[in-house]
Amino acid sequence: MPAEPRVQLPPSRILSLALLLAALTVALCVVLAYQRPYLGLQLQAGDDGLPRVDAAHGPAAKAVRVGEAVLGLRNADAALALRADDLAIEPDVSFAAYADFNAFMARQQQLATLLAQPSLQLLLADGRIVALAPAAHRPVARLPFEFWLQMFAATGCWLLGAAIWAFRREQPAALYLMISGLAVLVMAGSAAIYTTRELALPAALFRGLSQANHGGALLCTASFIAVLFYYPRRLGSDLWGGLLLALYALIWLADALQVLPLANRGVQGSILTGVIVAGGLATLQWRATRGDPLRRAALQWFLLSWFVGAFGFMIVVLIPALAGIDSGELQAYGFGMMLMISLGLALGIARYRLFDLETWWFRAVALVVGGASVIGADLLFVSLLDLGQPAALALALGIAGWIYFPLRQWLASKFFQRFGVLRMENIPALLREVIADAPLAAEYLLPESLRRLFAPLQLKSLETSPAAVCISGNGSALQVPGIGRWPAWEARWAQNGNRLFNRQDVKLADAVRAVLERVVAYQDAVEQSVEHERDRVAADLHDDVGARLLTLLHRAEPEQAQAIRETLASLRLIVHGLGAQPQPLAEALAEWRAELHDRCEAARVAVRWEEAEPLPCWRLDASQQLHLARVLREAVSNALRHAHPTRIEVRLAAADDALLLSIANDGSCRPLSQWRSGNGLRSMRSRTQKLGGELHIEAADGRAVLRLRVPLDAPCPPIQG
Repeated sequence: MPAEPRVQLPPSRILSLALLLAALTVALCVVLAYQRPYLGLQLQAGDDGLPRVDAAHGPAAKAVRVGEAVLGLRNADAALALRADDLAIEPDVSFAAYADFNAFMARQQQLATLLAQPSLQLLLADGRIVALAPAAHRPVARLPFEFWLQMFAATGCWLLGAAIWAFRREQPAALYLMISGLAVLVMAGSAAIYTTRELALPAALFRGLSQANHGGALLCTASFIAVLFYYPRRLGSDLWGGLLLALYALIWLADALQVLPLANRGVQGSILTGVIVAGGLATLQWRATRGDPLRRAALQWFLLSWFVGAFGFMIVVLIPALAGIDSGELQAYGFGMMLMISLGLALGIARYRLFDLETWWFRAVALVVGGASVIGADLLFVSLLDLGQPAALALALGIAGWIYFPLRQWLASKFFQRFGVLRMENIPALLREVIADAPLAAEYLLPESLRRLFAPLQLKSLETSPAAVCISGNGSALQVPGIGRWPAWEARWAQNGNRLFNRQDVKLADAVRAVLERVVAYQDAVEQSVEHERDRVAADLHDDVGARLLTLLHRAEPEQAQAIRETLASLRLIVHGLGAQPQPLAEALAEWRAELHDRCEAARVAVRWEEAEPLPCWRLDASQQLHLARVLREAVSNALRHAHPTRIEVRLAAADDALLLSIANDGSCRPLSQWRSGNGLRSMRSRTQKLGGELHIEAADGRAVLRLRVPLDAPCPPIQG
């Protein structure tokens, strides 16, 4: 029997379950924090190493003063002196060895037992003994901001991971992103309770929360590495992700049994190693996505979030922990950076507005590096040069201003040049090149500008014009409306496929199009003015000069009539050229053939006209019509005037998008070396050059042949009238 299809939960059900789990986790953490006895004391280690009152609320509000040193606690049955390390926010940082960690937990149990009594006494450094009655529960309103920040980061990472997996279950990276979100939920949720404790927690609860924190951190590291192993390109089989999780689970088990080498530093070192491995995988992914701008842009989302989030987390939490510095007060903000990493990965996997990233992720990275450089230089000068804090800070700011920021500007210019990113100030120079390089027709100005702006792999016209410049295809294409009667265009894969289009590109294309719109409008206005003036001159020549020549023709003697007829024919050709529209080649040839027959018949010369079958259906513009007709007329006039032939032959053919025209006669002909270049011959050569063609004359055996080759455009569809 065929296997039954596996039933999958709809995304809405998955999101509901994820939200329920997040709510239960938050509720559990709040309840565990609420159940602790409450003194209302906030203690911090003073410069002398003694715990001092930093703030007092609730039962201790009127009993102690801010700044007083607290030496210990006692009740009727026991007493315990307070030490500064009792206030360690993150004990696995302050106590690297398992023995020291266990001793800390034993003292926490003693303190928790004292706090659980209905009454106790504070022993102050000034000799006073203050009696306090701890409240049974810690008010929820007194939970600090850091508690809620860690809960927000925990639930945010979890819900983001679950949401991406709900809609992208076919991607392995989405599964591991969800696992990393679950790991942060456990890690940050447990840390929120013990890092914001008032003074102590029962040892069993504290140990359980610490192990949950370690397990979540290790699981998050393993799944984070796995995400980069499969995203945006798969670098190996599905087996590797499971092996990573198993490896970090073994590290957690060894830590729970307290047999891990280097104890708590082993856990922190494993996490740092995972971050380094993730960086290596990111490099491999960068190379693997070369030539794939969609995946490269998705990877850049990761690089931005990973660099800002992971770098900040290492500076704030991980590196101080490896150095034995308890930065637990900042740990909550470190989890906020973890949320930033998850958000970046989620946006990348979801392919959300990938095209918005290209131009500003370098600035975001530079901003983080700039801030870190000032802080790092400040700490370095304080520790190595024995400078005071103000002097060290001033020196750090000076070096950052004189060295870092100029270097950043230089790197930014190289970066934007590398990715072909233009700015508004580059537009005038580009347009000058487009317009001045060659006098392009209006319909080619826009596509040529897009080609020079973005170097797209593909540029094509669109049948339907968009209402405005817009990005489509997740940033792979940029659509630009047409100008006037000319079509819209779509550019695909910017910078030869190395990047996506972004919002800056939209602004640039819109600015270029606005300028070209004015250029095209100006060209149209000039063409209309020229056409109007040409029509006026043609009408004047036809109505005035033509009428006078006709009058002279009727009054002329027979020997003058022929010259006047030729003048009238030239005038008709000029008038026709001034007002001519593009004309099919076949129609132009019919007119020239008729005129040739009339002239040769009057001179009693036979004509042979041959055309290759079929000639392409080229269209001749006004200039081509005028110059070709003049060359043909001048060649026939020279033959009739100088050679006195009995026969003229005209042959036409086409080859390689060019018109081939030969004119031969059988009249008397001197060798070509004895020819004198007169106005007629110079005129034919000049007109041939204007047509972009070639003119050759052969004279041998008493026979002259003129050969003309003129390139013409490819055949065009008929013009709609």
